[in-house]
Parts: sequence; C-alpha cells; structure tokens
Amino acid sequence: MSWSVPKRDLMAGLQVRLEQGELKIAKEIPEAGALVKELLSVRRTAKGEGKVRVGADGYGQHDDLVMAVALAVGGCRGSVRQGPQETRL
Repeated sequence: MSWSVPKRDLMAGLQVRLEQGELKIAKEIPEAGALVKELLSVRRTAKGEGKVRVGADGYGQHDDLVMAVALAVGGCRGSVRQGPQETRL
C-alpha cells in the first residue's frame, strides 16, 4: 500500500498542531534551533494556473527537518487520543 499526500496538506497539519499547542519543540534536542529556523523560512508561493509552492523561501534554505516532522505528524492523524495530549519532539 502506498500513500500520496500533497506537501501543502502535510504542512497545514503541522501548522495546526503547532498553533493549537499539540506539538512543541523540546529545547534539548540537538537540531531544535535548525528546526525553528527552517519553520520560519517555509512559505506558500502562488504559481501560475492555480498551483501553490510550499517550501523553504530563498536560495540555500532547507526544509528537510520540517518535512520530516510534518510526515511524522501526518502519520499520527488517524491515531486514537484520550483526552488532551501534548507531543514533544
């Protein structure tokens, strides 16, 4: 079985979890600073014919860490939760 999820949907799920406080970045992880920097560089850019590009904004910018977290969060969407839950990276 394979899955195909648009990048914009993965990023939207990540954004919602961060905004609602369901996902927090632990300061103790070695790449916390790099992850925050990447999160701040991600942009949605409108392209021709109704297409939207989602990713790091600017030359030399990366979004690998953001995409890894978005994939992990996206994979948890169907999980059962009991009461308020906080996920720390």
